[in-house]
Amino acid sequence: MTAIDAAAIPAPRARLDTPTADLALIAATALPLAVSFPIATSIGALVAFGLAHTFLELRWVLARFRPLLSSRFMAAACVPATAIAAARLLGLARPVEITAGFGLVVMGLAYGRMTGRVPASSTVVAGAALAAGLALSLRTPGMYGIVLAHLHNVVTAVLLWHWRPDRRLRTGLLIAYAAVPALVLIGAVDPLLPSHLARTGPTHLFAASVTPPAWAATTLGIRVAAVFAFLQLVHYGVWCWLLPRRDPAPRPTRAAGQAGQVPVLAVLAFATALLALVFRADYATGRTLYGSLATYHAYLELPVVLMLLGGAHVPR
Repeated sequence: MTAIDAAAIPAPRARLDTPTADLALIAATALPLAVSFPIATSIGALVAFGLAHTFLELRWVLARFRPLLSSRFMAAACVPATAIAAARLLGLARPVEITAGFGLVVMGLAYGRMTGRVPASSTVVAGAALAAGLALSLRTPGMYGIVLAHLHNVVTAVLLWHWRPDRRLRTGLLIAYAAVPALVLIGAVDPLLPSHLARTGPTHLFAASVTPPAWAATTLGIRVAAVFAFLQLVHYGVWCWLLPRRDPAPRPTRAAGQAGQVPVLAVLAFATALLALVFRADYATGRTLYGSLATYHAYLELPVVLMLLGGAHVPR
């Protein structure tokens, strides 16, 4: 074997230092916590990592997929997003958020079609799906928030799938986002699940936000809560650990340098501490405040995902 041949063989340690290994470690850590303490884990993770992941996710998505989004479109998209944030903060009826949310997604679909990033065939299919989704959401507004919460966790897999077309990483994504949840839902880990979900207090309020009311007292409801907790922890792990390590400075933010990270981290830590105090004082108020702040990262990524699923190409 020549020196060149030897150099071409990756070292065993290097093989473990990959995004796929990071994802596996996140999933392996998340699963036992999510299965054993689904609601407590979800609430604790939300308080500890919610604001940080909101900032990191929004910054990364807007930077990485900047070629898809013009400044004019982003300014226009902020109008319905702000309406949703205000509706959440003021406690307005859910149909206000539903209408504004679907309006934002339709704007993204129209923009993708006008700029030629989404083909006509995909536009027709997506348009029909959106029309059906809007009608169903307005008919059952209580389910809208539950579906959106689960969908937001899964959207991360779409972004990672596009980020790095690596076979091992994509296999890991299929395992983490499809195989593991499927195993939990069919009862593979039932002996490890709690016997019931709380029916009062903050844990009940959180459970009701991720589990259909008719399932709350059933084994299926506990499984759904465990799946949400697992995917939420994976979601936070991706945005707060995997991507900051593997893709820390997308193109538009690279010029800021590492010096700018220190005040950002300090502000995030301070804001997280304040949010934790609000949650401790009154869970419902903390949940409302966080939900309003989280609006932008949850909704502004949807046009990007829609364009990617429609076949839009992003220069690397």
